[in-house]
Amino acid sequence: MRFYFLTLLLVASSQAFAAELVMKFTLTKANGTPAVYEFFVPSEGPDQGFALSREEAVQRQHNAGVAALSWAKQFYGAR
Repeated sequence: MRFYFLTLLLVASSQAFAAELVMKFTLTKANGTPAVYEFFVPSEGPDQGFALSREEAVQRQHNAGVAALSWAKQFYGAR
């Protein structure tokens, strides 16, 4: 499961041309090694068919960032 999810994150981050950086942070794993995380959300492009309001886009980015940070802390036992 971990390998699958990490692979998914790698693929998603490699598509940076179509994504916006939501959050970048460094956590310390339980064993003391630092880990840098970057989380992206799809950028608003003309192919989506609709445009989000500024407020809705900001809220979606915030929600994605909170979820990413919560997941990383729980998954790695980070402090």
